[in-house]
Amino acid sequence: MSQRVGVSGFPVLVAVICVVGSAAYLFCRAHKSTPDEAYVLTRDAIKVNTQDVSDRFKKIIENGLLNIFPAEMRLKTAGGQGVDMVRALLKKSGWVLEVQEVEITEKGTLKAKVFLKNPYAWLETREGCVLVDKTGSPLPLKEPIEEAARSGLLIIRGADTASRIGAALSLCEIIYRNETLLLTYGVRFLFLERTDGGRYNLVSTDGRVFEWGYPPAGATVSYLTVKEKLENLVMVLKNPFARSTKRAVLWTRIAADLQQPSPQQ
Repeated sequence: MSQRVGVSGFPVLVAVICVVGSAAYLFCRAHKSTPDEAYVLTRDAIKVNTQDVSDRFKKIIENGLLNIFPAEMRLKTAGGQGVDMVRALLKKSGWVLEVQEVEITEKGTLKAKVFLKNPYAWLETREGCVLVDKTGSPLPLKEPIEEAARSGLLIIRGADTASRIGAALSLCEIIYRNETLLLTYGVRFLFLERTDGGRYNLVSTDGRVFEWGYPPAGATVSYLTVKEKLENLVMVLKNPFARSTKRAVLWTRIAADLQQPSPQQ
């Protein structure tokens, strides 16, 4: 999970939602064409620059923002019509959380600043993996499972309702927060799988299954706390035979060696 997007409340380099979205700047040359201050804006005059976005998603998001504009459009400054039109287009892109600023200068330059939604996890569907933000809202990107796996973000399986997706995302946050600890033991989780009973399994990239139990935001109270489950997980990972252990249960009380790094809750 090294290519994490600037995600709030999480991750490889961050522990809290620091940039609810990456700041993006859109610059374009607009040419004055009529006395009533109408400008012709062509798509090839637009430059999109994203910040705080991982390389994995940077070009995809930049192209997504660029392609919402028609090949050519007319903007009027009177009454803020042009500003409103640009603002509406940006919101339709599916990537934009908030349009902070849209301005058409006297020199005929349009400048827009937006906050982007952060890619947070993948939701596996029959048609492929859909990218979602931290709230579970779908983003305009669908990839085959092989591509989703390369992104470094967790893939959620078996969550088919809003409440189940929300519960799974609460578990994603726990895994992201403790990523450094997990990498210490050479483990990276790829899937979060919901079982028929509502519990979740963590599946590592090498195929090992760790039965987590109910996620923090699940409807059922967990048998152990998050800290206790993480302590059980570390205990298993510290075991020299852990690599050959294909399945481990974390949600029941087992003998644990507490002399281990303290996991982040």
